[in-house]
Amino acid sequence: GEMTDYYDIDKRPWHSKQLSIKTVEIKEGVTYVGLRAFKDCENLQTVVLPKSVKEISLFAFFSCRSLKSVNIPAGVTALHWGVFAACSSLTSITIPEGVTTLEGHALSGCNSLTSVTIPATVTTIGKNAFDDDDNLKDVYYGGDQKAWNAIKMDEGNVNLRSAKIHYKSSFTDVPSDSPFADAIEWAREKGITGGINATTFGINQNCTRGQAVTFMFRAEARSFIPRRISFTDVKEGSFCYKAVQWAVGNGITKGITSTEFRPDDVCTRGQIVTFLYRYYGTR
Repeated sequence: GEMTDYYDIDKRPWHSKQLSIKTVEIKEGVTYVGLRAFKDCENLQTVVLPKSVKEISLFAFFSCRSLKSVNIPAGVTALHWGVFAACSSLTSITIPEGVTTLEGHALSGCNSLTSVTIPATVTTIGKNAFDDDDNLKDVYYGGDQKAWNAIKMDEGNVNLRSAKIHYKSSFTDVPSDSPFADAIEWAREKGITGGINATTFGINQNCTRGQAVTFMFRAEARSFIPRRISFTDVKEGSFCYKAVQWAVGNGITKGITSTEFRPDDVCTRGQIVTFLYRYYGTR
């Protein structure tokens, strides 16, 4: 069957031939994947959709139980009712920027689904959209917590609500799926660090000794008592001057020598765990 501007098995007598296919690549120019287009194609593992697709209709991939991979084109604005329901081999899915609505049961019964990426453009998540997705652990969301809480989310999305929500980082060099993203955003919110500038954290840069004690000082100092320090390389007015005073006063560091702290030296893994041990390990 030649595909034109739609792909709809309800109007095609050869659907029975599709049931054994494992891979589908729809040609560029197709704009609409129709009602129940690949429903019950239990051997289908991979679908490649062209950029031209603007709509994927209800139940288009319902019960494609072997489907492991699917790309959703950027022009799609909604995941319709049951579109990927019962796709029990899907482990992750990325919903593209521009999608505003996840309709009821859109991804229900995807019990191998462990992570989903949801853009900040989503404003509505319908009833049972993630019902029975019992292994869903991580949601990578393209906005902040306030925007997430503003989403109109209908009942039956217990698994989505209980998953870990990873909000978009304020820093452009920190991907939302980075293992450090949550910690970095926590540190920014707590005033522990503002990054190396307003938009860059410097995720792969080395941490200096001065930065390490400053992070601890900002995280832990409830009250600050100025103390005399004898380090000639940490002058009053330095970004880490108070932090070094605090660290010395709490027995966290004695410096490299009695007169040198060396704030610009790289803080080794051994040094940072020693700082932490001296502060926390004896408490």
